[in-house]
Amino acid sequence: MPPLRCVSFDFDDTLLLSEKCKASTFDVIAARYEDGPQILAAIPRDARDIAPGQPVPTRHTICHALAAGLHARGVRPGPEGENPEAFGTRLCDEFSQLVQQRLCEAEEVSGADAVLRHLSSHGIACYVNSATPQEPLDAIVRARGWHDLFAGVYGATGSPTTKVDNLTKAAERQGIRPDELVHVGDGENDNLAAEAFGCRFIGVHAEGGSTRTFKAPVHELVADMWEAGRILCELAEIAPLDGARRTS
Repeated sequence: MPPLRCVSFDFDDTLLLSEKCKASTFDVIAARYEDGPQILAAIPRDARDIAPGQPVPTRHTICHALAAGLHARGVRPGPEGENPEAFGTRLCDEFSQLVQQRLCEAEEVSGADAVLRHLSSHGIACYVNSATPQEPLDAIVRARGWHDLFAGVYGATGSPTTKVDNLTKAAERQGIRPDELVHVGDGENDNLAAEAFGCRFIGVHAEGGSTRTFKAPVHELVADMWEAGRILCELAEIAPLDGARRTS
């Protein structure tokens, strides 16, 4: 195979330990309302389990489903006459404000910053390929000082877009074939997107993240970005990472 020229990274629990933070933030929002936790428990929330091409749960769909459930049970704390749609929008705004504050301070997956800077310094194009909404994703990337390390940051927009679409955009932008790109992620949707696109996949089982078995082919399974970085440097035929490394 030709040397690696481009890396696509999922964001949540691949670069940033954020899934637990997001889940707990939904719990905080739901707990403000009677029956909220019970209703939330029945709403699909994990985008990592969704196959490519299928609708992915977002903060918008989750908050609107929570609002609809609360409204149906007579929990209507907003302005008089507020309908479920407006209630859902208000819940989503509450969630977005709270989770944004928490995510900007969340821990990175071990080695993420070092790997991104090393790959960038050696001319390897890096992309974010995430189901997180575009605007807050951009804000988090900037807050962490990572914006200049990416050739592109692809999050969820108003138009339906899959991770396969984002892989295609990255490859076209770089002028490369699928076998010159690797996708790194922790979810089944990442794994299946890589298979559908035709590129190699590195699976991440980060601390507090996924521990599932992937269904599609996996080039290698890693526990953090230090391990992923070692493999990526080998595939790109560039110098190995310097400095601290995971040793256990």
